[in-house]
Amino acid sequence: MYTINLFESSMHSNHLNNNTYIKLEFDLRVSENIYFSNIMMSDQTHRLQNILDIQVSAKLNSTLLKKVVGEVQPNIRVFNQGSGYREWEWIFDSNDISALERVRSGDLYFTVEVTALVEVRENGNKFIAVTGNQQIKISESDWIRFLQYFGYSTKYGITLPASLLNDKSWIQAYEQLDVARGHMQRGMTYDALRQCLSVIESYTDVGNGRGGPYSPKVWGTS
Repeated sequence: MYTINLFESSMHSNHLNNNTYIKLEFDLRVSENIYFSNIMMSDQTHRLQNILDIQVSAKLNSTLLKKVVGEVQPNIRVFNQGSGYREWEWIFDSNDISALERVRSGDLYFTVEVTALVEVRENGNKFIAVTGNQQIKISESDWIRFLQYFGYSTKYGITLPASLLNDKSWIQAYEQLDVARGHMQRGMTYDALRQCLSVIESYTDVGNGRGGPYSPKVWGTS
């Protein structure tokens, strides 16, 4: 279970004592989706009365990818035991996954940042903003299993239907364009285009004097 200590974020109030914080606890569950589960919030002095709003985001711990990845969908109803809500889903789209796969070399480490508006008991009730962060980990094995549920190929770096993963013609075409993709990743767009054209020419320039892709004969026209 992970624990995030949430401290008062305002510079001009001190409703929580210097060494007092609100504690957010959760587990991370990875299957066909990724969830924050078993979510609880408590405080040391039992003054926490209510949670009015909470926002959660996650950034990869990498100098190569400095942005929020995925979208955590928090809901304060998880703190109401009778609500039926027990989890927050962490949603990734294909762009998030592609960005992570470009920099991943093993397990994934994220910093989860939380901000919340809570009500505490102090000479009556006060509303205060609290914030905190904590590092979490998704193991490589759990991540790859999630990608397989998602339909993402870690080999090809894109989302593919299962039928294409075993299509020899598609795999051959993908491998032929590997050099061009390398140029694109380095920002060499013109070289990438030239490499793509070279691959097309090599496939269509069959036989002497056919003129490659620039001859109507190649495409079965006269």
